[in-house]
Amino acid sequence: MQLRCLKILKPVSVIILFFFTWTSGGLFQVAYAIKDGGKGQEVSGQEKPKEQKPEEKLQKTLYDIGGILNDSSTDTNTKKTKVKPKKTEIGNIDVEIKKQFKETEDKIKDLPDEIKQRHRDFVKKYEDNLKEFKANLDDIDRAKTKEEKEEA
Repeated sequence: MQLRCLKILKPVSVIILFFFTWTSGGLFQVAYAIKDGGKGQEVSGQEKPKEQKPEEKLQKTLYDIGGILNDSSTDTNTKKTKVKPKKTEIGNIDVEIKKQFKETEDKIKDLPDEIKQRHRDFVKKYEDNLKEFKANLDDIDRAKTKEEKEEA
């Protein structure tokens, strides 16, 4: 009885191992590339990077600014210099986000007033938060370093 089970289990386990290796070993990408004739897809499975959405760009920029400001190995003047272009970047992203808000507003124009009001509230909160953030960046830009305070 045990011998018979082993005879059945061995081929089954070989088949399972084969398909496990096939799926996790990247062989699907090879098969796809062969089927596709090598056009468009790379064998490595890496796709061309998609363009980031404005909200993703904003999140990344905010993360970058946090990293710059939290870097204890960098002096204040260098931090100020690194943050300035990020502030401009946020302004450009803001234009894209406001365009999305307008598109959303156009799409929901026929929906109930409650939904339109939620959208307006969200946009207002976004604008208030962005205004406060920009004011904080301006404060950082105007802040004097220890050396500047000592010279004054």
